[in-house]
Amino acid sequence: MLNHCGDAAVIVFAMLVASPAQKPILVPVPPPRGESSIAAGPSREPEYLMPPFTISVNGKAMSIRNADADNADDDVLTATVSGRRVWGIPPLSAGGTETTFFMKREWNVLLADQSRTGVMFFDLSTGMPMSDAGYEGMVVSPDGKWALLPPWFSWLSECFVDSRTLRLTLRGQPKTKVVETMPKSESCPGQDSERRGFENVAFSADGKYYALVRAGQAYEDGLVGDGVVKLFQSSDDKELTSLKIKFPPHCTSVEFSKSGNYLILRDEPEAGRRDETQWLRIMR
Repeated sequence: MLNHCGDAAVIVFAMLVASPAQKPILVPVPPPRGESSIAAGPSREPEYLMPPFTISVNGKAMSIRNADADNADDDVLTATVSGRRVWGIPPLSAGGTETTFFMKREWNVLLADQSRTGVMFFDLSTGMPMSDAGYEGMVVSPDGKWALLPPWFSWLSECFVDSRTLRLTLRGQPKTKVVETMPKSESCPGQDSERRGFENVAFSADGKYYALVRAGQAYEDGLVGDGVVKLFQSSDDKELTSLKIKFPPHCTSVEFSKSGNYLILRDEPEAGRRDETQWLRIMR
């Protein structure tokens, strides 16, 4: 004889197990009590290395220094091993500010920042560029093993110089992966609407998730307008959810709360203006 109640319970349980996990959503909420941003407090990150310095690469001591102005290869930076030149980096741009090179000792890449290119990055072992375009900067994961590079907006072209956000490994062989590509309609906001592009990324404290935000910022008054917030899973770079929303007018960044249950669109107004920082509850 069948136990109908027991059989029904088994069927319901099987349906629950088989059903896909509910997609998280982002919900605007007032600032919650007892929550704070993981950005609060002093940074414990090590200092950047800047030329001249010596670092171990593939088991050999590599010396990296600014090149002499009259060097035969017309480089601005050179690397030598046992006194022998192994690579050189030429000028990044014919104009703009002087290039600043920097890295951290545990990284496998060297970064270069210049006003007309944004942040470029180079394979430390070969000196070869790893992208044709510049980026806004590099946001390192909590475990220090990889980083995200949001695209850089060029005032000259009034466009993002690349439509892609990259993931970059910082240990072992340097590799890149595209984790997000902006629509073509968002790549050149300055040409159509007199505004610059604004993109920012942040990690949760445990590194399991990261957020990406993108919006437009008016040239005339610097106010940020409508934009999009996206949440990703770090293990496979899967986009979990997104939300189109009006950003705080003086938004400068996105942050996670310490609990990981909220995203924060940080507003930094001038003195005397109301702080309109927006909190988003991650409903899982």
